[in-house]
Amino acid sequence: MTFNKIKINNPATLPTVFIFLILVCLVDSFNDTFYEKAEWNFSVFKGLPDFISWKVSLAISLFLIMLAAALLYKIDEIHFGIKSKSHQITGLWVIQIAGFPFLHSLTEVHVAIIFILLSYDKLFSINNKSNEAGDVFISTMYLGIATIFYSCTAYLLIPHIIAIYRFRYATVRDWIVSLAGFLTPFYFSIFISYFVLGDCLYPVKVTLANLMPHFLSNSLDLSAIQYVSCAYITFLIIIKGIVISNKSLGGMNQKTMSCNLIFSTMLLFATSIFILFGAEGKLMLPVIFIYTTSGIKILFGTIRKKFVANLLFTIMAIISLFAFLYES
Repeated sequence: MTFNKIKINNPATLPTVFIFLILVCLVDSFNDTFYEKAEWNFSVFKGLPDFISWKVSLAISLFLIMLAAALLYKIDEIHFGIKSKSHQITGLWVIQIAGFPFLHSLTEVHVAIIFILLSYDKLFSINNKSNEAGDVFISTMYLGIATIFYSCTAYLLIPHIIAIYRFRYATVRDWIVSLAGFLTPFYFSIFISYFVLGDCLYPVKVTLANLMPHFLSNSLDLSAIQYVSCAYITFLIIIKGIVISNKSLGGMNQKTMSCNLIFSTMLLFATSIFILFGAEGKLMLPVIFIYTTSGIKILFGTIRKKFVANLLFTIMAIISLFAFLYES
């Protein structure tokens, strides 16, 4: 993916991003939360944050959050093709992340989300051309790298392979190429693990162990205001589904409908893991926010009355701000 010629159509996007960064730095820098760095429990790189100071950890996490915002913006511009002067996708992404302070410190999902977005960018580029096997391989390879960093990403391979059929007449060869791409990062990690740890199966054993919840729980370990934030985001997505359905998919072209459907399928799997794993599944929230960010952007773009869109956006920002300040 390239980042050249990125144009910010709405100047309000940049202040939104910078205000978030300033708030995080001011509040979190004087808070004991980040003196206790997040533990990487669902990664082959378990224990990695122990070698990084909390200030460096915070800086890296903020950088990765902004990089993910840029990737989302580029995917939206290239593949969704919905031109709108309403609220930009970067601001929506940042506001959602802001309401969950445990996502501000560096976790395994911060790195994984970058490769997940790179994976979907390649996936959305696949078509029926005969030379697109390379994109199939690279898209699942990115997903494999993401799984190395965050094990639960492996579940996204299922909707990913299904999505390939949305863009081309997939064959058995595509299945083989997909699996080969996904397993390639593990191939290299096995060799590295053998020479570094003396255990070549360590990456495989850790990943498989992390794919099962350690305990089943009905509690998601979120605060009351964070539940409100999740409920409001869900409300907007439901409204988006109703509005788009009533407008014959909002005038979307076939490519945009396919991308939206793929994100919807990804949302279903990510939400299932989030609920099934209970408190251990909280790190799936950024994966869920990939779709909700895109979905809310589409909703705001289809609302004719700008006042209504601005009001919904403002409520979302206020709820996120209260969640951020309350938890911090």
